Amino acid sequence: MKKIAVLLICMMFTGISFAQENPFERIKFLIGDWSGTISDCKETRSKLTSSFQYVKDGKQIEVAYKVRGKFESSQFHIKYDTERQVITCDRVILCNFELREALSVKFILDDSLSTDTKFVFMSEDIKSTSESNENSTIKNVRWTINKISENEIKDELEIAYTGKEMKCIRCMNLIRRQ
Repeated sequence: MKKIAVLLICMMFTGISFAQENPFERIKFLIGDWSGTISDCKETRSKLTSSFQYVKDGKQIEVAYKVRGKFESSQFHIKYDTERQVITCDRVILCNFELREALSVKFILDDSLSTDTKFVFMSEDIKSTSESNENSTIKNVRWTINKISENEIKDELEIAYTGKEMKCIRCMNLIRRQ
């Protein structure tokens, strides 16, 4: 009987410690306000501000980009999928500025490609939001956040068309605002 009581107590404490663990621990350095530049990976540059904030009692991270110039401002949420125990994100990406081609992308943080300073989100599902482009030839989208330091990150979006290599469509260099 004592063994069962000890076992139950151990299970309760183990469960409590798992429940209190922050699933965003690896990316919590992102929390805060940032500013910097955004480019189309070529010459076009604009200034932007960005923020990563906990919302819904810390169960999600709200990401907001406010951009001046050619690029679109956006807002989306990073979530923890408790069933699969992975970090996910749903966001709309404007991938062709002239044609206004947009994609709705569901990302998953890929642990096999990520490190302590590089966080790689790969597309799980891609849908075109443009009526004229229902049969999009985009086969993959990658969102990478490189932690340069506690106060500097590089945020990149890349797409791959069927039969082609990944191509950068957006690059942001951000510095933490004090």
